[in-house]
Amino acid sequence: MATDPTKLTTAELDERERRLNADAEDAKKALWKARSRYDAICDELRDIRIQRREMENGR
Repeated sequence: MATDPTKLTTAELDERERRLNADAEDAKKALWKARSRYDAICDELRDIRIQRREMENGR
């Protein structure tokens, strides 16, 4: 449950902002890692499809 930001002190707002910025940075890093992994999986699947096609064509 979110706290009403209008009732927080400056120090509490600063701390909340610091935590959210840290969480956002962590989420961004996780997203980059997931995108990289997804791209690698797609590349491997593409390579398998190419190899299968070449086998079916007798190469």
